[in-house]
Amino acid sequence: MTTETSPYAVKIILYAPLLLWMAVIFYLSSMTGSGAVYEMPKIMFLERKGAHIFEYAVLTLLFLRIFVFCIPKNRIRAFWLSAFLAVIYAVSDETHQLFVFGRTGKATDVLIDSVGVGLALIGVWFLLKQRWLFVDTFFPKSTSKSRLRHLPRKKKKPTIKV
Repeated sequence: MTTETSPYAVKIILYAPLLLWMAVIFYLSSMTGSGAVYEMPKIMFLERKGAHIFEYAVLTLLFLRIFVFCIPKNRIRAFWLSAFLAVIYAVSDETHQLFVFGRTGKATDVLIDSVGVGLALIGVWFLLKQRWLFVDTFFPKSTSKSRLRHLPRKKKKPTIKV
């Protein structure tokens, strides 16, 4: 007896982490600043920019997870769509910060977010090229076998019939 997952459950499993992460980014960018102008220490500057890179790397991976499931035969398109939508969200996030007291929207932050997008995609591409097996657990199962073509195949042992 096999259990089939309903299409609604699959959509929730695919989209809920992405929407939750987008909400976390929105919440963090909605926090008001002090409005005071000061020069922050270098270590604090690096920590904040590192957080930008991390946030958008995770966002890109969540977009990629959806697109690899929805477009299993065209991995390049999934990569480009993930990058495009993550950068668009970065632009909208910085635009949103223009309207939050004590915050500023900066084009340099969008560039730093884009570095996170690029690092995530380069990392996944490298791992896929190395044919690591963790891909099967990271991406949800699809009905198409084409997304598994990059994994090494087990060779059948020859049998001797007597």
